[in-house]
Amino acid sequence: MLSNLDFRNLFIGRLFLNLGDSLVYIIFMWFLYNMTGDSLFAGIAGFFFTLPPFLGIFFGPIVDRKDHRKLLALFSTILLVLTLVLAVFTFFFGFNVYLLLLFIPFMAFVSEFSYPVGESLVPRIVPEKDLTKANSLAMIASTGADLFFNAISAMLISFLLFDQLLFLISFVFLLAAIFFRKIQYRRTNLATDGGQGGFQFYLEDLREGVAFVKKPLVLLLLMPLLFLNVAFAMFYVGLPEFVSVSFESSSVYGLILMLLGIGSMVGAWFSESLSSRIKIGYLVSASYFVTGLSWILAILAMESGFYVGAGILVILSGGANGVVNIAYAVLFQKLPPQDMIGRVHTINMSLIQSVTPIASLFGGILASSIGASSTLIICGILMAGVSALALGSRAFRTLPKVEEIRVLE
Repeated sequence: MLSNLDFRNLFIGRLFLNLGDSLVYIIFMWFLYNMTGDSLFAGIAGFFFTLPPFLGIFFGPIVDRKDHRKLLALFSTILLVLTLVLAVFTFFFGFNVYLLLLFIPFMAFVSEFSYPVGESLVPRIVPEKDLTKANSLAMIASTGADLFFNAISAMLISFLLFDQLLFLISFVFLLAAIFFRKIQYRRTNLATDGGQGGFQFYLEDLREGVAFVKKPLVLLLLMPLLFLNVAFAMFYVGLPEFVSVSFESSSVYGLILMLLGIGSMVGAWFSESLSSRIKIGYLVSASYFVTGLSWILAILAMESGFYVGAGILVILSGGANGVVNIAYAVLFQKLPPQDMIGRVHTINMSLIQSVTPIASLFGGILASSIGASSTLIICGILMAGVSALALGSRAFRTLPKVEEIRVLE
């Protein structure tokens, strides 16, 4: 796969972009909680991080009509500039909670819309038979890079100031922009109206995308993701307080994220094999059940002092989720026509994450009220509940294997 020059540059660029996004989320959430001592601020941050997908539905037609290489380079550069501005302000005036909260929706907006651009580009530069392999490779590599920084995130947070961490992140975004600029692929069939009736063309593209997502099969596939996103939004808001209260160490926070990442890598590695053998309905149901149950047992194990078992369960939870993430990525690269992938991806994200801002805010309130441990267990129950929802649907159970999915007309 890496012998394909365009895929290699996209692959490395997305690796750095994913790495920068992960560092932004981890560091912002940790500093917000530790500088305020209140999970409510983490909940507000989670709310802001999940706001951009609401606007994604309006961004899809732009993705499908514009040059993907230029968009990826532009978004990386904007993230670089925003991070540098925040770093310089913090260097001269110190850490400011409200300024950080103000920057989050802007950075999240730019970051969010870089992903459908990359997703739209993959099937244009990779043969269909290699899509699962390409997505698995991309996830394994980006997760591996995340793991490296998650493993040392505790040291970074402990030994570097907030502004120094921001300068480090800005360098990561710079590297992403450089590799995106090296992609040679060009859109030769960009739709154009000669400057006339642009808004009408935009609305028509938008209507086509919405009509595709409203198809019964697409909605059926999206429903489990909707509920799962609620659980994960609450989970990531409650995690910093759980670690801080239970272990009083940022090292454990980084370790848990690292173990989840290891699990995701393992799941991505086996995803192609499992997807070719198990129907998508059963694959999704089993994966979500294992994700939720493993996390519930991991929380109980950590509270009981059985740390080795807890670590294994966290890896298992991440692995099950990694399997289904790759399966879904391939599904929504194969189902839409190529010139609709961007629209479908952004509309999907808008629908899936339509409730996550409220879920993040609710997660912060819940953690403050009943404790982070109980909140995380509730998240595990929700994850396992998604499995029952999927398995209870006959239409979902009868879905074919991922490799048997064809373009949906």
